[in-house]
Amino acid sequence: MMPKLVRDTIPLYLKSIGKTPVFHTANKQQLPHLLSEKLREEIEELIASHSAEEMADVLEVLDAMQIEFGINPIEVGRVKQEKRNARGGFTKGIVLEKVLPEE
Repeated sequence: MMPKLVRDTIPLYLKSIGKTPVFHTANKQQLPHLLSEKLREEIEELIASHSAEEMADVLEVLDAMQIEFGINPIEVGRVKQEKRNARGGFTKGIVLEKVLPEE
C-alpha cells in the first residue's frame, strides 16, 4: 500500500477493529501535495460514482485545502458569486468550439 492522506480518525478506527496502523502526521511541506493527490483521487471516485458520498469527500478535501492555504471562505463565496453574475455558471452545458476572427 502506498502512503496516502486519510481522514483524521482512521488510525483510531483501524485500532478499534484490531488492526495496527503505521502512520505519521504530514509536515507543512508535505501537506499541500498530499491534499492535491487526495483531491485527484476523490474527484476520480466522484466521476465514476456520481454519488453524494463521493461529493462529500471532494468537498471535505477542498475544505482542508482552504484552511491549509489560508483562503477565507467568505471571500471564496463573494468571488464565486461575482464570477457567476459576470459570466454565469456551468449548469447550462455550453461548449465553446471556437471563436471566429473579426472581419
